[in-house]
This record gives sequence, structure tokens and C-alpha cells, in this order.
Amino acid sequence: MKKLIAIVLAIACAAALMLTGCGNNNAPQPEPQPTELTGSVSTDGSTSMQKVINTLGEAFMNENKGITFTYNPTGSGSGIKAVQEGRCDIGLSSRELKAEEKTDAPAEAAPVAEEAAPAAEAAPAEEAKA
Repeated sequence: MKKLIAIVLAIACAAALMLTGCGNNNAPQPEPQPTELTGSVSTDGSTSMQKVINTLGEAFMNENKGITFTYNPTGSGSGIKAVQEGRCDIGLSSRELKAEEKTDAPAEAAPVAEEAAPAAEAAPAEEAKA
């Protein structure tokens, strides 16, 4: 008789353990929270891009309070060298990369705009007198 009770209890315990895995957890789950960006972005290079880069950097920091953006207007060649040496994240250049700069580059060039300089042309001598 004791043996029969032990077997029945063992089966009951095993059944209880198996059935507990079938339950639903209906507790509300917390909404995933957006992760705020943190860190810094450093740029170096083209002085002709200063106003645009400063404006974009300020706008980016306004949208991402945990980011620090810096711009060091040192010139195109210096910006390319700075990114090659790992001194900045983005090297800005207002000119095409030279062949040797392309082979030394740790990343690819990504054009963002074409610079348009105003052209001044002298009037022909005959028109100037009229």
C-alpha cells in the first residue's frame, strides 16, 4: 500500500510540474525606452565649410543632448590627415581627395555637396566704355 501511495504521489508531482509550465504570464510588460545617444563627434578640416558644419553640429547636439560635437577649422589637407591619424572622427575637405590620400584613408570619402564659388568676369573693353 505504501508503494502505491508513493507512486501516485510521484505521478501527481510530475504532472503538477509539467502543468506549471503551461501557464500564461499576463502581467503587463514595460514599454521599451528609447536609448539616448551619448559620446562625442569630432571633426577637423575645411574652413570653407565652417558655417555649415557649425550649424549642423549645433542642430545635432540640440536633438541629442548626450552628444558633444566639436569642429576644428584647420583646412582640407589637415582634416584629411587628422582622420587618417585617428585624431578626429570626420575629416572635412572642400576638394577631391588626392590619389595618395585615397590609399592612406581609413574609410571612404563621402561627398556631401559641391562647392559653388561665384565667378566674376571682367566686361570687355568696348562695353566698359559705353
